[in-house]
Amino acid sequence: MFMDQRLISALSILNSYKTTEDVIMKDGSMLIHRIKSTSPLGYLHKIYSPLTIKHLEKIETLLKISLPREYRDFLLRFNGLDAFNGELSIFGLRLRESGGYFKSTLQPNDIIIQNLGRNQKDGYIQIGTFKEYDVLMAKDGSDKVYVINKNKILEYHSFYEWLYETISFLDDEHQTNTFKKPQLKAPLLFNIYRLF
Repeated sequence: MFMDQRLISALSILNSYKTTEDVIMKDGSMLIHRIKSTSPLGYLHKIYSPLTIKHLEKIETLLKISLPREYRDFLLRFNGLDAFNGELSIFGLRLRESGGYFKSTLQPNDIIIQNLGRNQKDGYIQIGTFKEYDVLMAKDGSDKVYVINKNKILEYHSFYEWLYETISFLDDEHQTNTFKKPQLKAPLLFNIYRLF
């Protein structure tokens, strides 16, 4: 499957934070750059394992929409992500375990919950958050992304354009705020843990 160059560039930025403490979960979710935290899941970036076509059909049926092409493509690769310690969150689908309960420890914010009831926004679906701002896409199926600020609306031509620009911005912000990427002298090795 072809991968958009802007997605590749965005992922390269996130991967530049890798350390020897990174984890790949047994479901394929990636935890990148351990941060000092009391939580065993305290990582700067969390990239969740992909959804299936069946999962996407569930989202579309429950929300009565057709997911925009680029966002749909993203979800088939990654079930959402949380980057820069939650400053950027792209919603995915919370999945149930075989016993009917939700795995609560490592899952994205749920796009269905975020877009039902009082959270509905006429003509739009909320696909994530950027800092304290809502990130929306039109229900008409276009790939445009809208970041809603109290005083203005920022518009991006496509999901991947928004994703790359947002991750680049956050990377620059972290670099200028004395946040330092690790400088590894040895080849990067993953510690693979089977936590669940």
